[in-house]
Amino acid sequence: MSDAPQGFAPLGRPGPFLEVLGPLYLPSDANVRNIVAMRALNKHLNLRRVVHGGVLAALVDTAFGIVIGLTREPRLSTVTVNLSCDYLQSAKEGDWIEAHVDILRTGKRLVYAQGLLKVEGKAILRASGVFAIANPVS
Repeated sequence: MSDAPQGFAPLGRPGPFLEVLGPLYLPSDANVRNIVAMRALNKHLNLRRVVHGGVLAALVDTAFGIVIGLTREPRLSTVTVNLSCDYLQSAKEGDWIEAHVDILRTGKRLVYAQGLLKVEGKAILRASGVFAIANPVS
């Protein structure tokens, strides 16, 4: 059940945490770089059989980092300074969850972003974050 819908391709970026969280997907259209998605699997569920809130927070946090990295030149590496999440609805096994990210501002040392996790077009989580640039430009 980890298959992606048409129009999405595997992220293809290795890493131990992404292997645990994912698999993650990006839109196949190279012009769309503000969406990161995943299929909710059994491993993502809590005892109530819905996607654990920590998984949703990890997805949106990871999506922020990926989108910041893909959309900024030179490519930025960031670390999370603050992440705020409002849980609006739950997700269940099999749901296709899309993180839609907007970069609000990029400064010399910090990046500000906001985003929504969506299932079937409906927001299930609203988030905002502040990210420190790992190698800030002087």
